[in-house]
Amino acid sequence: MEVPTQSRTAQMWGALWTVYIIWGSTYIAIAYVIETMPPLLAMGIRFLTAGILLAILIVVKSGLKEITIPAPQIRTSVIMGAVVLGFGLGNV
Repeated sequence: MEVPTQSRTAQMWGALWTVYIIWGSTYIAIAYVIETMPPLLAMGIRFLTAGILLAILIVVKSGLKEITIPAPQIRTSVIMGAVVLGFGLGNV
């Protein structure tokens, strides 16, 4: 079934405005965060939020099975994290 051209144009403009508003609002948020938080804390919160949102998206789309992590991968991640904290990135 073919979508009318006028409908496609409206969808395109709606998508562009959505990107414009979301992308533009990040600059306002960054300006606020720079004045109120230490950079490392702000970065940690940003990545934690992104990870949680992506995990929710994956669970909704593909189910809980897709985000389960096998024990060997968890063990390897813990070891790598300890090495990074203990010796620095050059030793990983």
